[in-house]
Amino acid sequence: MIPRNTIAILATLAASLVFAEDFKTINGKEYKNATVTHVEPDGIVVKTKTGISKVYFTELPKEVQERFGYDPAKAAQSAKVQAPTAQSNPVAPQQQTQIAAADLHTIREVESDQPKFLDQHFVLKGTIEVSSFYQFGYRGAQQSHYAFRIVDSTKRRCDAYMERDKAGNLREQLLSAGGPLKGVFTVALLRSRYMKDPVLSVELLDYRLEQ
Repeated sequence: MIPRNTIAILATLAASLVFAEDFKTINGKEYKNATVTHVEPDGIVVKTKTGISKVYFTELPKEVQERFGYDPAKAAQSAKVQAPTAQSNPVAPQQQTQIAAADLHTIREVESDQPKFLDQHFVLKGTIEVSSFYQFGYRGAQQSHYAFRIVDSTKRRCDAYMERDKAGNLREQLLSAGGPLKGVFTVALLRSRYMKDPVLSVELLDYRLEQ
């Protein structure tokens, strides 16, 4: 028999994952009419009319952290599993991509069945570089997003866009390197910005650069 308190927690979480609401970070950034799609050890992934974003618990007020069961120890352990040492991965903890083997795809796979991937998170592995090309659903997004280009192990490319307040460090690293850097990238093919085209345009949600 499932304990009553467990049932209550699951019911509360289920409600949180269904109803849209507003979230405001401690720095004042607002996510209006956002739906929480899932909860991770270090944050929540929310969907709004502008796309999908991950909001880290360290960015959220204490009451929101408690509501979604944030446990700093568990979050730290999860980050430690993904990045055993600072020397092996120089990227800040909040930018550690959690990768499941089932989530790893090639750009060619996604191109061949694009509707299947709409509003789904998936992982690409390859190189990333700064771009200045804003196409299709991201035309006019220069004020809200930085543009990048990802080339995977099969040499296929896609255009990737990340919110400016989350992508500043990545852009600086790439500009400092003077060229592409290797890494793994969590992305989503957003229905709200989708226009079928041979060259994919994806939302970059998270990343981990490799030395």
